[in-house]
Amino acid sequence: MTGVGFKATKKTLRNLTDIRTNTTLLHSEYKPVPVEKRLENTKVVKMENGYAKIYVGDSKEGWVESLAEYLNLLTKVENEDIHTIKISYNSVRPEGERLKTFGGTASGPAPLQEMFAGIDNVLKNKVDPYLDPIETDDKGYGSVRPVHILDIGNLIGANVVVGGKRIF
Repeated sequence: MTGVGFKATKKTLRNLTDIRTNTTLLHSEYKPVPVEKRLENTKVVKMENGYAKIYVGDSKEGWVESLAEYLNLLTKVENEDIHTIKISYNSVRPEGERLKTFGGTASGPAPLQEMFAGIDNVLKNKVDPYLDPIETDDKGYGSVRPVHILDIGNLIGANVVVGGKRIF
């Protein structure tokens, strides 16, 4: 087994953009779409009512793009009007479906759902009540600490492992 390491120190975090913790994360009910209607890449739709919807694409790139878009919604000033983020996993192939390119079977949307829920919990201090919450300004922005980055990094790593697992 191989792995990769990373470190998160106060020094390495200095240049990170502040992140909002005052958003609501929702998951759409999973209703898989037929193969021919699946999105390969992730798409984001911002609505005028403060909602944004992330449609996760059914590819490795789509999964990566969904995380990047989620973080953009939480960090970019132009997204401050977004108070609710809803994620649709309908294009993600169902658990057990055969994978043509890499072989094995798909893990389905559950690992991705768990990763996003976990990141939301880390940002809202729901993982360890003994940790001080992220201090935020009046717009909900705050600076993450090394412990938050480690927790989020571990959630992403666990998702990559599960998403990359091939069951034959």
